Amino acid sequence: MNGYNIPSQLPYSTDLRFLTGGMGFPAGAVPASAAAVPVAAVPQITPAQASSAVMPTGSLSTAPGMAAPVDPNAPVVPGTEGTGGAGTGFWDKIGGADGLGSLMKSLASLGSIYTGLQSLKVAKDEYRLNKEAYRTNLANTRMSFNTALEDRARSRFATEGRSQAEADAYVKKHSV
Repeated sequence: MNGYNIPSQLPYSTDLRFLTGGMGFPAGAVPASAAAVPVAAVPQITPAQASSAVMPTGSLSTAPGMAAPVDPNAPVVPGTEGTGGAGTGFWDKIGGADGLGSLMKSLASLGSIYTGLQSLKVAKDEYRLNKEAYRTNLANTRMSFNTALEDRARSRFATEGRSQAEADAYVKKHSV
């Protein structure tokens, strides 16, 4: 082990071709000739050596995603003095990536508000429909109950030999 907790010699084989079927062999098949290859020793670099390393200049001096080094002798573009190199275009007026993120959040919020209002409109329509269906169902149930009550009363009163007026009074009293 070195000062960075990285083993200088790995205790296992680094031949991982069997995982991907590399070198034309199907996955899992490793020929006998592809035995473990010893790993070269990892060079030891101290923190002092790493901090004193000098970045080379040229087109390959920055890695992808890193900001390019600033040249203090570079000419100043007119109109950008005092702005840290920022211009006055649309991108700068909205605040760059942060402004674009805020703009997108605002648009998403407006979309959510619109969707919420449309959902409320659908919910109101559904409420009206359910209310109408309930009232229709109640009226039909009431009419069915009253019809059945009248039929039973008339047949009962006819069998008992009672008058039609008594049957009508009974129905009127007990109907819904």
